Amino acid sequence: MNDDFWLAKWREGQIGFHQSEINPRLERLRPTLGPPGRVLAPLAGKTRDMAWLLEQGDDVVAVELAADALHQFFAEHEHVAPDGTLSH
Repeated sequence: MNDDFWLAKWREGQIGFHQSEINPRLERLRPTLGPPGRVLAPLAGKTRDMAWLLEQGDDVVAVELAADALHQFFAEHEHVAPDGTLSH
């Protein structure tokens, strides 16, 4: 698979791989990692995990090939600004 494959998936809305819920392992294990810190989210897509981690006080660094994915994330999570700040 190459970049064009993944870009086409996002462009065409073929994102069956996207999980709409927070990863249960992340929810269970996050408290064991200590105080909030910087978290890398590689191939972030539009995962809800990013918003959840921000709400826990973490600083999230998202890395994603498909700009469409991040645009969708910010559209779906209006309380998250592109700089990672939260508004409630």
